[in-house]
Amino acid sequence: MKRGDIMDPYEAMDRITGRATGRNKGTINIMRGIPGSGKSRYVRVNREYGDLSCSANDYFLRGGGYHFDSSKLKEAHAHCMWLFLKSVEREQSERVQNGGKCGIWVDNTGIHAWELSPYVAIANAYGTPYQIIEMGCELELALSRQKHDVPGATVAQMHHGIQWQPLPSWWTVKKVWNGAVV
Repeated sequence: MKRGDIMDPYEAMDRITGRATGRNKGTINIMRGIPGSGKSRYVRVNREYGDLSCSANDYFLRGGGYHFDSSKLKEAHAHCMWLFLKSVEREQSERVQNGGKCGIWVDNTGIHAWELSPYVAIANAYGTPYQIIEMGCELELALSRQKHDVPGATVAQMHHGIQWQPLPSWWTVKKVWNGAVV
């Protein structure tokens, strides 16, 4: 990092406090939850210095702002998968070269198992531990907090989908309700 570069505030805090506990090291953390459920906040609070993160939302960050275009969702998710693969390859290379391990965070909605299964399959193929972190909250709370202007009816459909489409029982899932592990 060069002088004048902008550092992520969480990375800066980790450097100041020395908060690299290693709790996420070598783990792929796959978020699941409706818009406004607290996925991105959970990632910001729990990721550590050196952890890698990818999100379809990052595709829409341009010129210092968020510019969503629904016609580009396919490209956004493809870009997120590409970043994820590069992150897994980097983590594997670091592990081989110097024993280093970093956490990898995938921050998307992941309502349906088919949306999450490529990430789980890649984690398994590389022998990397993973966990799906399912963020739950009341629909009304999510609607009041979500920042991406997703129509309320769409968020309600996603909320219904998460409740009635369980994930395979053999997947590692950690449930978080309103920010607290349950």
